[in-house]
Amino acid sequence: MKFKRILAALDRSGHSDSVFQRAVSLAQSDQAELLLCHCLTGISSNAIAYTDLYGKPMVNFSAAQQQTQHRAEQEARQWLQAYQAQAQALGVHAEIRCEVGSPSAWLCQSADQWSADLIVIGRRGRRGLTEVLLGSVSSDVVHQAARSVLVVQGDDPETA
Repeated sequence: MKFKRILAALDRSGHSDSVFQRAVSLAQSDQAELLLCHCLTGISSNAIAYTDLYGKPMVNFSAAQQQTQHRAEQEARQWLQAYQAQAQALGVHAEIRCEVGSPSAWLCQSADQWSADLIVIGRRGRRGLTEVLLGSVSSDVVHQAARSVLVVQGDDPETA
């Protein structure tokens, strides 16, 4: 099976290089396009403000949260652009997409919107209670995606 459009889900962990390499390798062999995606989890949208006795805002954390979010988005885009440049140097057309949201739902939605044939995603190797408590984006994507998903296995953090 040849893929035409491959979405690579990158999460800024040490495992992202493996996911990227696998996605680029597939894109090269199939002459496919590549979409490099990163999803930031959002800061709570609840504005927090401390007021004086008369209700006048003294400290508004909402503005600081927005600045932090904006800075994180800029850093993530720059990080993705470095991967994009690597892909293009290898002859693979690559686009980037970075958004704030729920990672598994956003990745599936992005794959649908971009008409991806394949999602390449990493798995950290969490097992048992750790996976139950912390969740697994890769597991959610495998179950929710309406297309093929390639899971690149990472090292088990408890044994690495």
